Amino acid sequence: MVVTRVLWNSVPHDWDDRLGWVDRAVNDCIHLDHAVVVLHDLPGGATRRLEEFLDRLGELDANFTQDYPPSCIPIERGLVTGAMVGLPFAMA
Repeated sequence: MVVTRVLWNSVPHDWDDRLGWVDRAVNDCIHLDHAVVVLHDLPGGATRRLEEFLDRLGELDANFTQDYPPSCIPIERGLVTGAMVGLPFAMA
């Protein structure tokens, strides 16, 4: 089996700040060239404010894509990439 792993570069803490995560996530989307936002589908978590988050991105004319920035791909088609450098679990 050939494996590709994709990580994220935006963690807005939706699980522990149910009110403030949208602002953080939108801010990351504005300031990162290509944001990969991780959200959780926990009861009462991100799903309650997901529509607001998506609406705010729509107001910013954000583009949604299935492409990932190289910095978020530590393993691509079974090969370790440069994105592994500096990760706490990276093997030398």
